[in-house]
Amino acid sequence: MGTSLNEFSGNLYGTSKAAVQGVQAMNRICVLEVDLQGMRNTKQTDLSPIYISMQLPSLDVEQ
Repeated sequence: MGTSLNEFSGNLYGTSKAAVQGVQAMNRICVLEVDLQGMRNTKQTDLSPIYISMQLPSLDVEQ
């Protein structure tokens, strides 16, 4: 987890580790919406993340 987390369609997306630590320093909870790669990246840090996975019950619900 550095200055940017992922590249998608030629664009960089992400939240810096310093930004998350800044939120934690204010005794706040930082909520990130990440994809699978973003989750893998946060696991490689010392941020002690908690993961919540939300999935559709079926593809029919999305349509």
